[in-house]
Amino acid sequence: MKALNILHLNENEIRISPHVVAHIAEMRAQKQLALCYTPVYTFGEDYLKIAYNNATSVHRHIMDLRADHNVTGADIIGIAESRLVASDSDETYALADAAIYRNDDEYTGCTRNRPFHGLLLYVKPRVRVLEYSKYSTRVFQSIFACIQWKQLPLQLYFVYKAPSCTLEHLKMHLCTITTDYDLQSRILFIGDFNIDFTQKQSKTFEAYMLDTFNCSQFVTEPTTDSGSSIDLLFANFAISNIHTVSAYWSYHKILYAAI
Repeated sequence: MKALNILHLNENEIRISPHVVAHIAEMRAQKQLALCYTPVYTFGEDYLKIAYNNATSVHRHIMDLRADHNVTGADIIGIAESRLVASDSDETYALADAAIYRNDDEYTGCTRNRPFHGLLLYVKPRVRVLEYSKYSTRVFQSIFACIQWKQLPLQLYFVYKAPSCTLEHLKMHLCTITTDYDLQSRILFIGDFNIDFTQKQSKTFEAYMLDTFNCSQFVTEPTTDSGSSIDLLFANFAISNIHTVSAYWSYHKILYAAI
């Protein structure tokens, strides 16, 4: 039915059947559907909640990020392919009450005056950042944050590797950004590595991370709509609460962990 217009609508004449009202109330109280995953916002205050997503442009999707509780419910949020430029203010891309740390892409070519890549890190006030740094090349970007959680330091590396970055160059960049890392402390890498862990070729990189940093890979679910697993999480301590959930604005799913 097209081009239908209602003239002089009197909303006071709109009625809802009491049977419908009773049925909806019953469904909300007694017949709620169980979710097939555990949302990040359901984990309590005892957990540190970390989320990561390749948003394919924060400039375009900031309102979507703000509206998704699986993003805003995290304490620390890493976003890849932010595509921000120096003239973009932090206030325009604020997320809840979190502090914002930026690593804007200053290397790659631009489409309509915006670069292809860029990283953002959002940190909620209840997390204390002890140290912060960033690193960037044409094919690799990272943001490092050493935080204090439950009286212990946690070294976080949020990374993005372009598809054109070779495995050898990736290893070189990882060695560069971890020059001063503490082997005795907890360390976690999370990001879009563009290495598909559903393929056998990933075993070489998995072995490298274990041998070099004593870090295992914990993501076991597909992280993209095509079924590949290229958004990864490595850590040198056990993590059991790791999930992915679809993000309608991106080909990449939201990856999150509760520690």
